[in-house]
Amino acid sequence: MPFQDFTQQLASYLSMSATARPLTEDLEQRILALQILGEGLAAIVLNDLPPTEQAELLQAMEVSELIGVLKAMETERRYHLFATLPTEVTEQLIANLRAEFQIALHWLFGNLMTQPAATVDKNDCGD
Repeated sequence: MPFQDFTQQLASYLSMSATARPLTEDLEQRILALQILGEGLAAIVLNDLPPTEQAELLQAMEVSELIGVLKAMETERRYHLFATLPTEVTEQLIANLRAEFQIALHWLFGNLMTQPAATVDKNDCGD
């Protein structure tokens, strides 16, 4: 049995058992459960949850976790997930991702991000 088949079956089992009973654990416990599953399985399980639980979990995730789970999803599933979320949830998630992207750019390029393009000498290699 290929590993992908195994993970699909495991995720299917876990999502069926999770959706067959109400999720009574608090939000932190559900986030911890997704972290334990890992990004790939968490992405599959997340897709099988009701939209209200998806929104709640996605909003509660750290941005780095959110990025990992979204990257682990197939493109079509990721699109469907965002298409089914309420607009305000999607806007908040996009704003969080944008803020993380800005932080990463600042970390990578430092002060170059805040200087006007005309003041940056492209021929200056820093010597």
